[in-house]
Amino acid sequence: MKPGRFTQLYVQLVFAVKNREAALNSEIRGRVFEYISGIITNLNHKSIIVN
Repeated sequence: MKPGRFTQLYVQLVFAVKNREAALNSEIRGRVFEYISGIITNLNHKSIIVN
């Protein structure tokens, strides 16, 4: 890669549970999304959306 050039990479992660059951109920859903967003931020990356 030449100096002065920038790249941008978008990654989409999809988590699925066995039998496609709804494992995140409304009580913990928000906390899980905040936790995932915090991990991304602490790694000095930017998240577009976590949901």
